[in-house]
Amino acid sequence: MEPPKTTRILLECELKPVQGYRFQPTGFPSLGAAEYVAETEGGRVNCLLVESTQSLANWLEKVCMGDAGPVEQLSGIPVVRLVDDDDRFIANTMTEAHRINSSYLLRGKDTALKDLLESEIGSAGKTAEATKLAFAKFLLKYDTPTLLHGAWIPELADSNCRLTRILSAFIDATGTNPAESGIAKKDSMDSTGKANKKGGSEKGYGNIINSRREYTARTIMLYFSIDLSLMRSYRLGDAAEELLLALAVWKIRKLAGDEIRFRTACDLRAASGLVVTSPEGYELPSLEEAEADLKKCIERCRAESLFADKDVAVRYDGK
Repeated sequence: MEPPKTTRILLECELKPVQGYRFQPTGFPSLGAAEYVAETEGGRVNCLLVESTQSLANWLEKVCMGDAGPVEQLSGIPVVRLVDDDDRFIANTMTEAHRINSSYLLRGKDTALKDLLESEIGSAGKTAEATKLAFAKFLLKYDTPTLLHGAWIPELADSNCRLTRILSAFIDATGTNPAESGIAKKDSMDSTGKANKKGGSEKGYGNIINSRREYTARTIMLYFSIDLSLMRSYRLGDAAEELLLALAVWKIRKLAGDEIRFRTACDLRAASGLVVTSPEGYELPSLEEAEADLKKCIERCRAESLFADKDVAVRYDGK
């Protein structure tokens, strides 16, 4: 899958609730829902962040995982793993927070990954740009999927081991309005929760009533960006670039092609097909085409010795 000669590929897809009109957006502890007002040609519009870039990165990686490791389509791509004493899968960089910078992978008793990073990247005499390129090459060799979503290891190489996202996504809603409701827990034994000094609602006793806020929207849009300019800046070569694009397209097709239940009350489905908004005239490969391309690209990278011979496995110390 040869990347188009442009800086990036931009796509969008309209979503709808699977049932009804209401949905529950992502929330933040000190903020609640992330509401904002956009200035548009038609005037000011109430908007809402339904799903953040960070969250969508996790969902894009979730489509890559089966019950005990990566799905068959990713067979042959190197991924750093966390294993038990019997080499059984526990986690990998697609399931761990901060990916390759997971504390379980880098800060446990098993220093295999840390030693490898220090050995192949180091810091002596290297510029920030040289370190970035070395880190990108390291990830291609040992932990390819992380290249798409970025990584940062602050304590290594003067904090220059930092790559931003090639593939990013988010979901925004426009024309939004709150849908107020409530929830109630009824205590048939003691409505006040104070009998026998039980402690009331603080301890889960008594009737408990809370408000609940969901939203409706005129449109809910899922947006994707593949930063080809950033990908090229890593100077990994044609085979690697074609692989990364094929992997990105496959992940996008998998995520946008299914119903996605982000939360109990945020169950969304694609209301239309993916639309390429840039570059003009570019046709996004189908899921089947992307799968076939991905397999060819993995085989080519293997043939060109761009991948490590075996996956890095870090043993979990249980602490």
